[in-house]
Amino acid sequence: QTSGLGGTHWIVDALRAVAVQQATDDRLRCVLLRARAESCEEREHGGPAPHAMAKLARLRMALSETLICLASKASGVSEEPAVDEVGVLREALDVSRGAAGTFEVLFGHLHPEFCQATAAFDRISGLL
Repeated sequence: QTSGLGGTHWIVDALRAVAVQQATDDRLRCVLLRARAESCEEREHGGPAPHAMAKLARLRMALSETLICLASKASGVSEEPAVDEVGVLREALDVSRGAAGTFEVLFGHLHPEFCQATAAFDRISGLL
């Protein structure tokens, strides 16, 4: 980005995707996934391009799963600074709801990705 590439440029997103795969810290993974989802949303252009909607929903699911892991680690004993477990779960609930809505619109309520997102939403709701 310091070289003049915008945060929404595809090469920046590709680099973030690699960084997500290599990250061992869930907090860093969440930061990177949020950045990828934000760039995919293309808010400055009025929303995601049609071809990017499924990608955005999948990024939201990955973020939701990582947030769940982060929250579950927060409930255990750790030397790391405390994480707001309820806040993290609420964010996970929001992003899984968004993913489920997108999958339903794109593929219908019988599609496996919609079912997965709905199951994640139900699981998170049970934790709250």
